[in-house]
Amino acid sequence: MSELSEYEKGFLEAGIDFEGCVTVTRWKLPRNKYGYRPVVFVACSNPLIIGKVADICGCGGKLSTQYRKGCVSKQGIRINKNLYRYDLSRDEIDEILPQLELIDKHKQQALILEASSIIFKGQGGGGHRHLPEDFKRLEEIYKEIRWLNSGERV
Repeated sequence: MSELSEYEKGFLEAGIDFEGCVTVTRWKLPRNKYGYRPVVFVACSNPLIIGKVADICGCGGKLSTQYRKGCVSKQGIRINKNLYRYDLSRDEIDEILPQLELIDKHKQQALILEASSIIFKGQGGGGHRHLPEDFKRLEEIYKEIRWLNSGERV
């Protein structure tokens, strides 16, 4: 992926900051361990915006649609609508996220990039095994991002 133009950076920054999410997911593994994965996505009800995000990112991520029942419009009317979402791929997170200057989610951005470097270090034939301090740091990042995104202490 090449360097993004100022327009593309601004479009993605606005999309991620105001219509997106920057987080780490966690799941249970055997022997009381957890697996972690960085997640960055943009979601909104306008498919043209999500299409533009996918075009800028290079379409390496995942496009999805979710049907939402009972959403309330600006006029207070309950409507049903689709929610469109683009999840950035692992490579897009590593290549695109460092180029952006997020305003509202800048702390999450730094933590996601750190988590990604820990999770994926040594992959690609290096044979790296994660050390206990790697898992400890990933758990700290997971909790910090959850706190930043929800405002609740974990």
